[in-house]
Amino acid sequence: MLLTGGFILLYILFFTVLFGGGPTAEGKVTGPFGLHLGIESIAHFADFMLLGGLIFVNLAIIQSRRKFPDIERAFEVPFVPWVPIIAVLANFALLANVEQSSLILGLVAEVIGVAFWFAWKSRSRPVQEIERETPTVVAERNPSGHERDYQLVVPIANPDHVEQMMSTALDIARDRNGEVLVMSVVDLPEQTPLEEGYQYVDEQREVLRRAMALTDGGGTEAETETEASGLNDLAEEPNTTVQDVPISGTVRIGHHIDDAILNTIEQYEADAVLMGWSGQSSRREAILGSIVDTVVEDADCDVLVERIRSEGGETIDSILLPAAGGPHSEFAAEVAQSIARPSNTRIDVVRVVKPEMTKQDRDDARERLESTTATITDTPAEHHLIEGKSVVDTLVDESKDYDLTIVGATRAGPLQQLIFGTIPEQIGRKSESTVIMVKRYLDIKSKATRLLDQTFE
Repeated sequence: MLLTGGFILLYILFFTVLFGGGPTAEGKVTGPFGLHLGIESIAHFADFMLLGGLIFVNLAIIQSRRKFPDIERAFEVPFVPWVPIIAVLANFALLANVEQSSLILGLVAEVIGVAFWFAWKSRSRPVQEIERETPTVVAERNPSGHERDYQLVVPIANPDHVEQMMSTALDIARDRNGEVLVMSVVDLPEQTPLEEGYQYVDEQREVLRRAMALTDGGGTEAETETEASGLNDLAEEPNTTVQDVPISGTVRIGHHIDDAILNTIEQYEADAVLMGWSGQSSRREAILGSIVDTVVEDADCDVLVERIRSEGGETIDSILLPAAGGPHSEFAAEVAQSIARPSNTRIDVVRVVKPEMTKQDRDDARERLESTTATITDTPAEHHLIEGKSVVDTLVDESKDYDLTIVGATRAGPLQQLIFGTIPEQIGRKSESTVIMVKRYLDIKSKATRLLDQTFE
């Protein structure tokens, strides 16, 4: 209320006091720089802001229907795109009645607002603020990792998932000359003070020990840096460097696991995060589970979600790579190469075509396959079209013959109920083999450019 009231007061002072003007000797009314506004100009300014917003809302309806026709919506505008088009034209007609000075000021206000939003989204919080919210109680930092340009954060809660996730993480980090930061979280109820979490640190510390134990073979000991907030005795074991991949570990305390993960990504400026997923949602309204959903949506880095199997650690001899095009599909191809290179694993790039598709559509699909396959080097790769009525069912059936399926997000997540997109999420749920869903981080500039491309394509 204070913020809104403050802006209203600011506009009143600007329009009616600063530029309200007053009578001159000649009887004219003017303000500074010869500009007179007054209370009528406030009304025109408000009209511009309202009508401009309605124009964008109607354009957004058209774009949403075009890009996401199969979304289940709570309510629908009838006769799209004709009703929104009429609304846009009507609002433009009303804008013609806005006086020129208010129109220019409205445009300036919009530019300032957009600039403020960009600045706000790109801001970095102080480390002290992050530590207050989710304090670090154990930090085993491998000094050699500080020299690396790539860092992959791996949150682990279940010790049974350690082997599979670390195998994936090490392949990706090694291929990028990066490091792995394993983390665990002491999760406390909202009403419990954070200080109470110290007594549970040993349990989460054991998860880190298990992750480190998997990487001991052939590794060399590295110096351990500890920030334990009075718990220095917990950081007894040095980290290891395995096949030139520095491994570090950290334990945080927090009331929300997703906040602790996001804060770790932000504090260490991580390039990617690898999350584990059991294949089930922990909450009814969640897609992959509330924690995974939040991290996928809000992480300022690349995101990988691995469908955890009850077994784990099996050798990957074949990889299925559905090619949908776009930045997320490109990222999926990069991840596939990282996992395939150590053992020279075969990658099969596929795309589903429906029986009724025209020859032109099939040729376009084949071109996408060839383009994706051409980016795969240093490991065998083949491509082929698969015919099927359902993309999901066809890919799920195809995945039975592969050890691993890697699929990129089909959407950038403009709607909250979409995390990776319907196809990757359904493949992750239904597939009997291991599935990794990936999403490339698109910064604000990239998202804006991509949105413009989609709008005018």
